Amino acid sequence: MCLIDWQLGRWIRSKHTRISANIGVDTQLVPHDSDRVALWIFPPDDTALSISINQPITVGVFMDLLAGADPLYFSLIRDGDWCQQEFRAVSAARGWQLGVVECTIPERALNDNIPNLMGIE
Repeated sequence: MCLIDWQLGRWIRSKHTRISANIGVDTQLVPHDSDRVALWIFPPDDTALSISINQPITVGVFMDLLAGADPLYFSLIRDGDWCQQEFRAVSAARGWQLGVVECTIPERALNDNIPNLMGIE
């Protein structure tokens, strides 16, 4: 890791959220956020979900998050602005609860600090 990575890393903030919903309810997991640089969606232990960036979503359309599976992971560096989209979920099986971790860095941190970090006047 270089000095710039370390200095930018100090600006990154993370937040964990638990989300619950009932059967068939189209539920927002995270809103669109242009400051988000990474996103993890941890699946429920006991039911599968359909995850989408489209609203409203339909069960079985887009991507399925299976019970007990590895978390979905999206990052700005690997996936472009995909991690910044609004994500929604629905389940046809039962009520559910899952965890979401978001990592954000304020745009101003990049605008104000990258020239300074790189020694650009």
